[in-house]
Amino acid sequence: MKTLRYYIGMIISMGLLFTSCQDDDNSIGEIIAPSNVTISAEVVGADAANPNGDGSGLVNIKATADNVISYKFDFGDGLSQVAPSGEVIHRFSIVGTNTFTIVVNAIGTGGLSTSTSINVDVFSSFDDPETKQFLTGGSTRTWYLAAAEPAHLGVGPARDGIDGDWWYPKWYVAQPFEKCGDPASACFCDDELTFSINGNGQITYQQDNNGATFFNGAHSAVA
Repeated sequence: MKTLRYYIGMIISMGLLFTSCQDDDNSIGEIIAPSNVTISAEVVGADAANPNGDGSGLVNIKATADNVISYKFDFGDGLSQVAPSGEVIHRFSIVGTNTFTIVVNAIGTGGLSTSTSINVDVFSSFDDPETKQFLTGGSTRTWYLAAAEPAHLGVGPARDGIDGDWWYPKWYVAQPFEKCGDPASACFCDDELTFSINGNGQITYQQDNNGATFFNGAHSAVA
């Protein structure tokens, strides 16, 4: 299979500080496995006439547990997500009505985890052939940061209500290769972002950071 190479710019939200990888020597305290793990799922648009949803494929999922640090959700469609809050909105994109087993792993100190699951029936009529073709080329495409382009990294509003502008790097625009020569941020320039399409018509995404991640320094506690 031929892998095509494309380039994509990135805009980083307002107020973020970044740092390179670092080693921490912190005490994690008593190691306790999470308990009382629960999971619930609400299919968006479900009613008496549409018991499996409105066709968007969206499901609101909520997990709770005692002695928990974070949650990992496996959605049963080949995709997964980590959510410290225990709340996620997931779109099931396999067209038609399908049953999915959603598994949640509640993660506690020392990496101990406790899991539970729930089955959910979801109707999806969502499809976007043009986007699928663009991202995957019908099979697999690997994208890279367009580091040679101005504004491949920037700071700007990330929501409505700020001067009416929220879609472009209003306050800071990185110049070509500006961050690639700085050891603190050079790892941002060699990430590989691969989009593939499987037999069910789903898009899967994988990021290869080549051993180092350009990370939001304000969130270093979860690194």
